[in-house]
Parts: sequence; C-alpha cells; structure tokens
Amino acid sequence: MNIKKIVTVVLILFVIVSVVFLLAKEFTPKQVAINASGNESFITQGTSVDSSSRDTTRETTVSNENPDTTKTTLKKNPQVEDRKIVVYYFHRTMRCATCIKLEEYSDEAIKSGFDAQLKNGKLEWKIVNIEDAGNEHYENDYKLYSQSLVLVELRNGKQQRWKNLEKIWELVSMKEVYLHYVQEEVKSYLEGNT
Repeated sequence: MNIKKIVTVVLILFVIVSVVFLLAKEFTPKQVAINASGNESFITQGTSVDSSSRDTTRETTVSNENPDTTKTTLKKNPQVEDRKIVVYYFHRTMRCATCIKLEEYSDEAIKSGFDAQLKNGKLEWKIVNIEDAGNEHYENDYKLYSQSLVLVELRNGKQQRWKNLEKIWELVSMKEVYLHYVQEEVKSYLEGNT
C-alpha cells in the first residue's frame, strides 16, 4: 500500500513538472527585433539594393561656359518597371511550437532557394508580428486568421496581387514537401505566374 502511494505521488509530480516545462517552452519569446524607428516589431531579412544601381540611366552634362564642369545624374529608366516580391510570415505574440516551425521552415525555404533574388532586391523576406503597434492592418489587408505566409507582388511600389500560402499548415509535418511547396510558389510569383 505504501509503495503504491509513493509511485502515485511520483507520477503526479512528473506530470506536473512536464506540463510546466512544456508551457514554459511554448510561451518563451523566440525572437525580438528592433526596427529602424526603435520599436520592437518585425524582422526584415534579406538585403535591398540601392535603386541607383539598377534600372537607371546615367546622364552626363558638360557646361558650355566651363567645359571642365560636368554634372552626372542618375535617372529612372522609364522602360524598366520596378517589380519585387515580398514574402511575409505573419505571427502573433503567443506562438506554439508548430507556429515557430512554420517560421523556421519558411525562413529556410526562402534563404536556401532565393539567395540571389534576396541580394538583388527582387525578393524581400519579412517576419511580422501583427499584434505590434502599426501592424494591425495586415490582418484585414490579407484576411489573416492564423499564422500565415503571404506573397505580395509590388510594381513601382504599389501592390498588384497577393496570395496566402494556406497549405503550409497541412505540410508542416513533412519538411521537404513544405520547403518544395514554398519555393515553387515563390518561384511562380517571381516569374509573374499566378
């Protein structure tokens, strides 16, 4: 009888400790980022290219009065359209292990599949907490109801179209399939397909 009570108490303590550990692990913040204005908000990963280095024409003018004076200006090339794809991972402050895995897999898919596009500015990768001040509009803009991966096409700074990659929830248990799905969708958007 005495051994039975001891085993029962030990098992109950084990369950309580396990539950506390899992809860602590689930609700521990994983990332904190500071944006340019100093507020904790989103992480922008990837690099943008100075717009003067692409899609521009160089115009040099020599002054008639003083031939030693030249003026060089860069002008936007009107024939080249400024187009880029932004990939957003939207999350809330409280996140479960699956939500964090969605972000990790998305990050891996983007960085491993599109390094050149991230560097040349054709693709931008952003992680956004929609509960941070100023980010609430994304929930309505993209009809978000949970953590989401959204592709947005911008032309000359204006949004043209967007797509929520809803299958990420179905594929999160199959990493390679998940990575392939995200990369194919991003590739399709980069190529201008739907």
